[in-house]
Amino acid sequence: MVSARKEPRTVLFPFSIPHFLSAIPRFLFYVFCLLPLLIGGWRLPSPAYTEDAPENMGDILKQGRPQPLTARHLMQRHLNRADIPEDSDLQGIVQDGRTRRPLPYTLVRILEVEKRAVTDRDGRFTFQRLPFGHYTLLVRKAGYSPLRLPIDHGPQTPQPIIISLTPVSGDLSKLKSRIYGLGPIITASRKEQSADRVPQNLTVLSKNSIEDLPAHNLGGALNHVPGLSVQISGGPGNIAYPMVQGSEYRHLLVMIDGIPLNTETEGLADISQIPLENIGRIEIQKGAASAAWGSSLGGVINVLTQSPSRGMGGRLSFGERNTISYSARISDTMDDIGYLVALRRLKTDGFRPKNDYQGDHLFVKMEANISDLSKVSASIGYDNSKGAGDEFMDLGYRTYYRRRNSYGALRLTRILTRRTSLELSVTRIRQRYRILLYQLGSEDLLSSVGLKEERLGIGLKTSVTVGHLNTVTAGLDLFWTGLKSETVGGARDVSRRAIWFNDELDSGDFTLLFGGRFDYASAYGSQFSPNIGVVYRLPGWKTVLRSVLVRGFNAPPLSFKYYEDPARGRVANPGIRPERVWSYQIGLENGYLSWLWVKFGLYRSNISDAVETVIDRVKKTAKKENIGRVRCLGGELELRAEPVSGFSLSVGGSFNDVRDLRTKRVIKGRPRVTYDVGLAYEGGAGFRANLKGRYVWWNQPPELGAKDRRFVWDLKLSRKWARTPLESLKATLSVHNIFDTRSAWTYRYPLPGRWIEGEVSISL
Repeated sequence: MVSARKEPRTVLFPFSIPHFLSAIPRFLFYVFCLLPLLIGGWRLPSPAYTEDAPENMGDILKQGRPQPLTARHLMQRHLNRADIPEDSDLQGIVQDGRTRRPLPYTLVRILEVEKRAVTDRDGRFTFQRLPFGHYTLLVRKAGYSPLRLPIDHGPQTPQPIIISLTPVSGDLSKLKSRIYGLGPIITASRKEQSADRVPQNLTVLSKNSIEDLPAHNLGGALNHVPGLSVQISGGPGNIAYPMVQGSEYRHLLVMIDGIPLNTETEGLADISQIPLENIGRIEIQKGAASAAWGSSLGGVINVLTQSPSRGMGGRLSFGERNTISYSARISDTMDDIGYLVALRRLKTDGFRPKNDYQGDHLFVKMEANISDLSKVSASIGYDNSKGAGDEFMDLGYRTYYRRRNSYGALRLTRILTRRTSLELSVTRIRQRYRILLYQLGSEDLLSSVGLKEERLGIGLKTSVTVGHLNTVTAGLDLFWTGLKSETVGGARDVSRRAIWFNDELDSGDFTLLFGGRFDYASAYGSQFSPNIGVVYRLPGWKTVLRSVLVRGFNAPPLSFKYYEDPARGRVANPGIRPERVWSYQIGLENGYLSWLWVKFGLYRSNISDAVETVIDRVKKTAKKENIGRVRCLGGELELRAEPVSGFSLSVGGSFNDVRDLRTKRVIKGRPRVTYDVGLAYEGGAGFRANLKGRYVWWNQPPELGAKDRRFVWDLKLSRKWARTPLESLKATLSVHNIFDTRSAWTYRYPLPGRWIEGEVSISL
């Protein structure tokens, strides 16, 4: 049976009359709410829900009347939720975990966004307009164990957050903090890393460690670093070149705030012209660092200058041979802007005939937060020195040096997201050197050799955090250098370009770091430098195990490529190539005992295309060629102990076996054995004493007449009267070469005998 199809019923309204009547109140409510959005005049007197509501009733009374809230804001808040804040201030208090007293001058860092704050006298700190999210706070203060604190910052987070630090007995934290509390390292992979996540062999000198050393410049300070040797040619102001792990001094890259100081012409950096007053810390990487920095077969010395702070001060020192040094410093921070200006002059009559020296130094640095996520910094340095020459009676002439160097850097850092940051840098350095040779007796000018270099650099760096375990850092480096010197045949222009990356993978107690860098230079072609490193932490044993494998290279100086002097038999080699190396290192650090810290490491470097001087005895010429194969093998041991309260003992030693693989003979002129001994005492009322001993076997050829394989001891005594942490008066007495030991890496440049100097410094 076929059923009849029903005809559709015509519907005039999509709902029934009862439904219509029940919808009228809701319709009138929406009209009532939407109408003010069109005419924009109606307001609700509700002081409790204003957009800019006061924090407490006292603020409401001060304003005198309640702040009205428009219906437009009400709709946005309760319907669209469009005005929900995405950030707010994060406030906290740092206190002693035992006494509950506030801790002033405590450093608080947010690791994910690179923000810092210092607590005030009440232990309070504030991070303004911090985006909501998950962060990690790193809280550090001398005398307390460092603390990493994860927090969830959101609208409902109780504030202020209370952070309690655990004090340590005496000053034993210095030893354990060598592994777990050391400040961030940036030299290893060009980003901030904690010390227990760095696979390379690094040594860090803090500002306090530098002040304890009896030194005027960077060369004097590095002379007391285990495993590092400095060829110092005399007293203050005399030329100084560093050497590490059996490499030559042109194999070591020296930087100030990431600005390379090595010249393209000779590949050298004279570290005697870098004063200590403006240095915040020094990072020394031992071993090839080409995967991050390019040409650096032996390692990297990165000098990080101080940041602006509040205060001013000055120093005045006077020693034998009219050795006078005076400096002044002024620094301040105002809201989001800070600046630092420092001046210094060092003058001495010298410790040998015709060895007088005078050097002036100016340093300016500014930092500004142009927004919550952007920061700009600029620094300028200027050096002008003359003197520090020598008489050579057997050669019949004397030398005289003139130097004028300047450098500057401009950096812009921008946090793009919670996990991504970007840095753009522009650097410029100008170097002027001139060596004058005068005839002894008549003082006639025999020769004048000069060097002029100007280098412009542009760098781009980005860092991306993938999840919570993986951080990728990559960048681009561009350099253009114009130079003029007799040693390169006049004026020349060279350029270098590089792209690099580093990937850090963290998983619990395990860290894997790998990366690479591709360099291209107009003078020597292209090089690729990969590296891979592993770190394994044993927290229960306070131990860190490290291992790294890297391929590195060193660009030959342009003088090897272009310099010719037929009168002296010097022949240029236009086809000279970079030296290449495969370097392996393993190391261990242990701080299991509260009073003892141990560091041990082994290394092996196989260098190919090593540059050697080839002498043609028939034509009586000398030429630099890539014919060598060199193996550097050695180890390093360092101990630091605090057996008795107030006393600390440090002992370090290194051994280097550098051999020519063709002849199987030890190569002369490379330090073979070094020892370092230090004894420090910190008593009451601000008294400190620091005794340092240094032993070097330079392994020089007999004709150079080295005075080595003996200890040279230095002593520094200081007394500090502190009114506040920022106001102090300090008196210092330094005794150099206490036992008047004759020491020199060559007979032509003997080090000074015993000499004494005193210093007074004030901080306001």
